[in-house]
Amino acid sequence: MSDSRNRGNERFYSPPAARRRQQHLVMHREQREAELMFLQHQQYIHQHHQQQLHLTAMMRLQYEEELRQQRLFLLQQAQLHEQQMMAARRETQVQAAEVEAEDSRSEVVESALSGDSSRITTNIDRLVQTVTPCVQARFQPQPRRNGQELLEAGLNQYYYLDDLWECFREWSAYGAGVELTLNGNENVTQYYVPSLSLIQLYVDPATSRNLGINAISQRMSEMTMAPRTSTSTGESSQSRENLIFEYQEHELPHQRMPLFDKISALASEFADIKKYRSCDLLPSSWISVAWYPIYRIPTGPSLKNLEACFLTFHHLSTPSTSGSRSTGGASTSSKMALPVFGLASYKLSSAILPLQDSDQRLSDSLFESAKEWIERHHVYHPDYNFFLRNGKSF
Repeated sequence: MSDSRNRGNERFYSPPAARRRQQHLVMHREQREAELMFLQHQQYIHQHHQQQLHLTAMMRLQYEEELRQQRLFLLQQAQLHEQQMMAARRETQVQAAEVEAEDSRSEVVESALSGDSSRITTNIDRLVQTVTPCVQARFQPQPRRNGQELLEAGLNQYYYLDDLWECFREWSAYGAGVELTLNGNENVTQYYVPSLSLIQLYVDPATSRNLGINAISQRMSEMTMAPRTSTSTGESSQSRENLIFEYQEHELPHQRMPLFDKISALASEFADIKKYRSCDLLPSSWISVAWYPIYRIPTGPSLKNLEACFLTFHHLSTPSTSGSRSTGGASTSSKMALPVFGLASYKLSSAILPLQDSDQRLSDSLFESAKEWIERHHVYHPDYNFFLRNGKSF
């Protein structure tokens, strides 16, 4: 009985085999859970490591990009600095060339006024000097006001256009003789005949009324060479209302009249072309003269050098400011020059003008001045356009 009761109290007692299986299952489950946790931990560590690698790669790429941008910026700064230095050097060279060219032009003008050619040593200087017209200068008192009292401040220098055309009378008949040195040792005198290429006269209407001059604008153009494009497109910055006279030549060179004869013909229809004073003209007034070769003394074997021709640009107005002269009266021996401020050439031979550095700077300066004038004032200039397309500057 006691044994039966004891076993009855232990009816939940597990046999050893079953208990071992259960314990084995529990241990297996715990092991699997531990392995799963380990795998999850390893996966977390791998993901964290990959994230760190990705972040490190991104930081490295960003750092490399910053370095590249910095190097690019430094390179651009260096290039900009180099460009600025080169521009500064070019500007300095251009300014020096302009100063030298201006000095050369001033020397040419002084030589033209004095008739002393001893300081003129290059062909281009001789050319510019020869074709620089020297006009009879006239003077008028230019008073200035100090309070209510008028004081004599000097004499205003001017000339009449008729005196300018007279300067071209002899040149139109016989040609202007330019002393040239060919091939470094052959001295010749080349003669060029001037012809009117283009002229524009701008006058203040108030001045015209005060002078009693007919201020009706007359524009004349011969169109035998080619149909003329509109000259009103992009006209000069000076008001077109002030353009009192304009002429453009379209004839072929061998059909043109010499300048003096052409002016005389134009004056028969517009007489005021001889009456204006330079001080009455606005600064936009100018003339372009075409110089064509006619003969050479001595003729020599190289007649092909005669093909070269030139365009010269001259301002026609004179400033109305007081001059430095203080002695009254118009000196009959006084002259004023109309210097060449622009120059272009066609079929230029190196034998005529073997350019040196000083020649090149002066010629480049004159050509750039002509180009700048044409572009700034939007002038339609048939001869200049032809020279630009078919010829060349010095």
